[in-house]
Amino acid sequence: MKFVTLSALSTFVASAFAADCFGIVNKGLAQMADPYWDARYAMCHNEPNTGCGWQKECSTYASKNFGPGGKLKLQVTLSRKYTGNKKGFKDCWRATEDMINQCVKGQERYVSTWTYNGQLYQFDAVVVGA
Repeated sequence: MKFVTLSALSTFVASAFAADCFGIVNKGLAQMADPYWDARYAMCHNEPNTGCGWQKECSTYASKNFGPGGKLKLQVTLSRKYTGNKKGFKDCWRATEDMINQCVKGQERYVSTWTYNGQLYQFDAVVVGA
C-alpha cells in the first residue's frame, strides 16, 4: 500500500513541475535552442545590466540568426513575475531548464510557461527578418 501511495505522490510532484507548452510546432527548433539557454543564463545568473537583479521581476532577451545567409532571426524573451504574496525566484534554474527541455527541445514549440509556489516564468519567441 505504501508503494502505491509513494508512486501516486511522485506522479503528482512531477506534474507540479511540468512546463506548459504553447504555439505552433516548428520542426528544427530543438537545434536552435541557444537563445533560450542564453536568456535563461542572463536571468538566473542575475547578470549585471540586464535588469534582472537578485529576486526581481524582469525580462531578458536573446537572439540567433539562421537560415540561408542568416536572413532570419529567432528572438527570445524570458520573463518572470510573482503570482502570489511571496517574493523570490528560487526555482529559476530548474524552471527554465524544464521549459527548454520539455517545450523547445521536446515538443519544438516557441512559447512555454512554468508556474509554481508564487513564481511565473514565460518564454516567448518570434522569427523576424534579420
